[in-house]
Amino acid sequence: MKITINGKEKSFEGEVDTLSNILSLFGKDGDYFAVAINKGFVPKHKYEKHEIREGDVIEIVTPHPGG
Repeated sequence: MKITINGKEKSFEGEVDTLSNILSLFGKDGDYFAVAINKGFVPKHKYEKHEIREGDVIEIVTPHPGG
């Protein structure tokens, strides 16, 4: 499966099926980030059930202090 994460195309072999799996692979387990898939915001309570599909574009946004 090919998806784009933060502007970089990535290929995965079956190990990803939900947004929660993707976030775990990238070490995103905390509360200080937001996620959009195909330009649509995904609330945290939907991470475990939101299915990842071929060609999805995922943006993981983390705030940076200092403006």
